[in-house]
Amino acid sequence: MFSASLSGDFGKLNAIGKRVASLGEPAAFREIAQSVGKEALELVDKGFARESDPYGVPWYRKSYPDGRSILQGASGKLRKSFQITYVSPDAVTVGSGLARALFAQGGTGLYGPTKARIRAKGKAMRFTGSNGSTLFRRSVKGQQQRRMLPVKWMSSAPWNRAINVRIKAVFGVKLRRI
Repeated sequence: MFSASLSGDFGKLNAIGKRVASLGEPAAFREIAQSVGKEALELVDKGFARESDPYGVPWYRKSYPDGRSILQGASGKLRKSFQITYVSPDAVTVGSGLARALFAQGGTGLYGPTKARIRAKGKAMRFTGSNGSTLFRRSVKGQQQRRMLPVKWMSSAPWNRAINVRIKAVFGVKLRRI
């Protein structure tokens, strides 16, 4: 049998206990979700700047280089389209509403889910070449994957590290208040 006697200011101890318990309240989870969402947007932006996927692998080069960065049109619309969506008070998703983002993330044609060339519905498809010339093709290979977000079946170590740092920072601020 073990016994001990304690003495001290139990009011202060109870106050600390309440502060620690507050870390598990919905407001704390909401703050973490918002912080993680912001970190994910920053990670997507860094991926565009580095032209690499969430795993650190460089994106495939363009088939027809036009002098612009990979996945950057004249407006940078795809890069700017990523946003945080609040699923619930303590959960967020990060993504783009553009169909183009889905095609870039998963690939198209030979490199996508169909694993088949993209064929023209009519006689030919028309493209503008890198020098401004017009190109006609009956079929094209498609676009290789250029992931901007991690896929659910494969964890990204760089993303996990960055998100864990962000979560620890939120908890660190809360713990310093105790």
